[in-house]
Amino acid sequence: MLRDYQTEIVTKVLSLSDNTLIQADTGAGKTRILAVIAKQYTHVLLVAHRNLLIAQLSLEFAKAGVYHRMIASQATTRRAETLHRRNLGKSLIAKKANRFVCSIDTVVEYVDLEDCTNADDVKAIINNAIDFDDLNNLDD
Repeated sequence: MLRDYQTEIVTKVLSLSDNTLIQADTGAGKTRILAVIAKQYTHVLLVAHRNLLIAQLSLEFAKAGVYHRMIASQATTRRAETLHRRNLGKSLIAKKANRFVCSIDTVVEYVDLEDCTNADDVKAIINNAIDFDDLNNLDD
């Protein structure tokens, strides 16, 4: 359940057609807002830079009922699944999901972004270069 100001942010973001930046104080619920917004889209890639944040993002997606895949090490994926089970009684990490919670380190390790000049190049490289099932078998 969102607070009133969070609902207002979600409504505003979903009404816009271009890129949007959400800025809020620590503890304001940005991750929860992102999870609710992600439910409205078929394909989502949410990226963070630390394994702890990856697990937290995954848990917020799960709390919002968003099934998703993990692009992270096996240890981070296990950590997220444990959080899901402890908080929700089941894991919402699914191999066939079109929404992803991702470690930037994992993407950088497996994707060569050197020749990218725009967002479409990045999307094409990620779509063509990453075998998402293999990434779920990585070790920390």
